[in-house]
Amino acid sequence: MKKKSIFLLFSAVANNISYTCQFYFANIKAGELIDPIVSSLMTGIFFGTLAIFGLIIGKLSDHFRRRRIFGIIGCMITAIIYFQYYYSSTIFQFLLLSSLIGIFIAFSNSTIPALFSEKEPKMKKGKLMSIYNAVLCLGWASGILLGEFFSYYFLDLNYFILGSFSIVSGIILFFVKDEFNKSKKNFYQKNDKIRSNSHYKHIKSFLLILVIILAFRQLSSLGAYSSMANYLGLYLNATDIERGIISSSDYIFAIIFMIPMGIIVDKIGRKNGFIIGTSLTIIAIIGFGIIISPWHILIFYMLGAMAWASMINSSNAYVLDITNQSERARGMGYLSAGLSIGGTLGPFMQGLLLYLTGGNFRMSFLIISIFLIPSLSVSLLIKEDKKNHLYKIFNKISNNEIQVENSI
Repeated sequence: MKKKSIFLLFSAVANNISYTCQFYFANIKAGELIDPIVSSLMTGIFFGTLAIFGLIIGKLSDHFRRRRIFGIIGCMITAIIYFQYYYSSTIFQFLLLSSLIGIFIAFSNSTIPALFSEKEPKMKKGKLMSIYNAVLCLGWASGILLGEFFSYYFLDLNYFILGSFSIVSGIILFFVKDEFNKSKKNFYQKNDKIRSNSHYKHIKSFLLILVIILAFRQLSSLGAYSSMANYLGLYLNATDIERGIISSSDYIFAIIFMIPMGIIVDKIGRKNGFIIGTSLTIIAIIGFGIIISPWHILIFYMLGAMAWASMINSSNAYVLDITNQSERARGMGYLSAGLSIGGTLGPFMQGLLLYLTGGNFRMSFLIISIFLIPSLSVSLLIKEDKKNHLYKIFNKISNNEIQVENSI
């Protein structure tokens, strides 16, 4: 693996360590100071702004061909916003900061994976992105462990410490260059941009299909996982230590399965990766509702981690298959939007189901698993040429990068 690829992996780890300021520690602070409902609102607003701005920033970074700059801006401004959680104490402050972080996280979410995908053109896409996704999981797990340690000794100064990792991520990006395809002298000329835009319009429907698959999958998955801490503690009577160990095991399983599932996705195809990921998610969520001991959930956490590894590796590889270099960040923006839409709706849906069922966790898990059916159904509509990584939906056929660039 190239030196610059390793730099990008370090940048991704640092960025995700700081990410825990938002999705973990800030949510806990808001829940303790005000109300757990505020934490749910923060999650919804964060993912909502991330979905919208992921598409916008992806398009802009492709247009200006300055992904590195967009990534640096996002990392630096996000760090400043993380620091503000130290001073936050009102609903307005928590919700405002969540929306701002959603905006500027979009800068790095759309650009860093696009940059990384271009550093290793000879590596199979599923394996390549599985390495990247494993590193992201490592960052999340490390952020929670480091944050718990720092918060124990330094309390809310934890936001300055973890937030500083976002600055480190941005500094690393200074040493990475954008590497757009320069094999064709006129690649950046007006006619080529017109052709690129034409290709983007052609594959837009394929990207929208991905958004639908991921949105329904995340709605169901994150909906179920959002209530897991309360389920373990209130319903299954897990101790704080047991709950912490069990919760961290989810990330450990994800790290273990990420690269093997990436290799498998290269062999069996992206469509089958979607089907396996969705099917395993259904089994895992239904399984959450039938266990009688906190430790039994580890079996279904393992299946859930395999499902996530299959889904995210297939999704990344699918985007790389159908996008050209000049539209790759936009493709990653669609991927981020699909994840974020589901992330926005899932916790709200789970909360509503718990309210309607009188706090019946088992019933809520069963009902929310139904939302995976649209994801599975849409996946089955895709026809895939595994050798050339071409896709067909109804009568429309995707073009991959090599074909389009050779036609220029």
